[in-house]
Amino acid sequence: MKPNKLAIRVSGFAYLALSLSISLRLVLGNRILDNFYSYTLEGGSPLLKIHPGTWLLLISVGLFGFARGYGRLLFDLSNNLKPIGIALLATVVLMAYTVVLWGTSGAAYLVDTYLFSILCIVLAAHLNQEQCLKLFKLIAIVIIINCLVAIFEYLTKTHVVPNPVTGTGFFRANAFMAHPLNNALVALPVALAVFISPLKKMWRYAMIALVFLGIVAFATRASLVMYCAAIFFIIWSYSFTARAGKRTRALYIISAPIVIILLSLAFYFAIFFTDFGTGISSRTSVDESALARTDAIGFFTSLNVGGYFFGAGPSGFTDLIYEHSTTSIIENFWIQLLVIYGIPMFLILMYGYSSLVRWIASNSSLQFKILILAFFVAASTNNSLSTKTSALAVFILAIYLLRRLETRKTT
Repeated sequence: MKPNKLAIRVSGFAYLALSLSISLRLVLGNRILDNFYSYTLEGGSPLLKIHPGTWLLLISVGLFGFARGYGRLLFDLSNNLKPIGIALLATVVLMAYTVVLWGTSGAAYLVDTYLFSILCIVLAAHLNQEQCLKLFKLIAIVIIINCLVAIFEYLTKTHVVPNPVTGTGFFRANAFMAHPLNNALVALPVALAVFISPLKKMWRYAMIALVFLGIVAFATRASLVMYCAAIFFIIWSYSFTARAGKRTRALYIISAPIVIILLSLAFYFAIFFTDFGTGISSRTSVDESALARTDAIGFFTSLNVGGYFFGAGPSGFTDLIYEHSTTSIIENFWIQLLVIYGIPMFLILMYGYSSLVRWIASNSSLQFKILILAFFVAASTNNSLSTKTSALAVFILAIYLLRRLETRKTT
């Protein structure tokens, strides 16, 4: 077999594996799996604690390495794809550290959230340009369908996938992932990536509008604010970075804020003077959810650094919450990672993933950097990235595929 034919078949296998695994992770939310077996609940087989989409990807990466050659794959991760290799190594080291100190409890979360994200990029790095475009569109389509389900739930006040955790005094859509915060965090980076991508305007504007309505249906205040702010700054930044004459550029710089102000007024009217925005407008005051964010800071400052320097572990973290917090959940994934795994492991993990994000974003546009900032600010307002979620994988895939599409357009 000729090498070029082998490369085509290997990249085709990587594309198929990525398409199936990421679709499973987006469609089969945690609550859906809990209805069939103990995925996030107590008890059950340890093998069932890992998502079927993750199992598919793990097996696929094993077969991919066999087809490409494990030596060649490791060489790529050590040289051409070094930032991916660093992030993968940081994840494996953290997983080994966790298993040695605290056993397999909590290890499935690292596999489903962090290892899955890195393995997605390992395969995505071997896709050709056409496959990158197809995968980018596939993720966008799944997100659109999920938002349409959320809008339907919100209008009919029914849940496709009921979740007792979100059964509060106001209605919030659950959609497939069955948790509003997780849904919004997954949709936000994909919508912004599509908005600044070289796709047709029909795709970009439809995505922005549907995801906006979806986030309103999820009634997630922080994600909605960051989403709207990111769109504003992206639109305004084009006034400074787009190729145009001085007069045209000045017109854009002045007109863009005016357009945004008009849209903001329309948004304000929709939220506060129609039934559609009840989930947001009913929570503009400081409620228990908002206090949980501030309590997370108080919880962290009340701890003794020496007590968690090398990590408190999952069970130890639960004990610390019981002793030092007035809430049962710490709504900040940075604090959870730092306290559970300790300062050294936290720094190793952050170095690995920051190296990967910097590598992807190198020589990128201002709009691209706004996308990254918006995701991390929104993620910092809740604990989604310290639970089993596909949000991190979708974010990393979205920005990586976007960079490949931008390269394709330039070429």
